[in-house]
Amino acid sequence: MNTREIPRHIPWWVYLLMAIAAYVLLKYMLPQIDGLSPQLQGLAEQLAPIITIIFLVLAGNGLYRFSTPETNDKNDKPTDDPL
Repeated sequence: MNTREIPRHIPWWVYLLMAIAAYVLLKYMLPQIDGLSPQLQGLAEQLAPIITIIFLVLAGNGLYRFSTPETNDKNDKPTDDPL
């Protein structure tokens, strides 16, 4: 049986795509639907940046938390040069 570990986090780029989709949906698409009340259309337009910021913060957190640091071989070796 294969015991490969399943990742338990959402990649940062998924949050970024969700932020873009939420902004476009709430800011441009939802207000153009006929039959919605003007109050709901206005609320959707006002919530668009707030929801987008939440997803962008989650994307930044995911990028910071789960990105692997790149090591440079030149920095790992001790040198005789003091500078």
